[in-house]
Amino acid sequence: AHLVYGAADLLLVPSLWEPCGLTQMIALRYGAVPVVRRTGGLADTVFDLDGPEPPHNTPEAEQQMQQQQYGSGSNGTTGNGNHCNDQPSATAAISRRNGFTFDGADEGSLYGALDRALSLYGRDPERWRQVVSNNMRQDVSWSRSAGRYLALYRSLIPWY
Repeated sequence: AHLVYGAADLLLVPSLWEPCGLTQMIALRYGAVPVVRRTGGLADTVFDLDGPEPPHNTPEAEQQMQQQQYGSGSNGTTGNGNHCNDQPSATAAISRRNGFTFDGADEGSLYGALDRALSLYGRDPERWRQVVSNNMRQDVSWSRSAGRYLALYRSLIPWY
């Protein structure tokens, strides 16, 4: 399976529902640009290159939410102990756009996203290579999430 991912230029995932979606994360690591129906875990991890708004779960969006909720701390944190200094810049949100998505469950919606992907591939190979390069550098491991869970658990234990 890894050879298929490594040889692919794009990965098509037209799932009607997808609770998790590891397929697209493996594709990102191997440089296959995902073309997915925006549902479940696919919607949480694939952000349309042509999308009008930044991805909702970027570090910037999380930081803004924390600042609204807790206020800005005077020690370089967001007020709840999370350091802002190691967050990516606002332009990083754009680089997190990593594939093509569609909403409908019909062939026209699928073909629309696929046409956009193939058009970029043929029309602007340099941008395609940049998307592939950005995708391969994304951290889709559990390291960051596990660290956040650990910090949450430790914050719930008063004597820790």
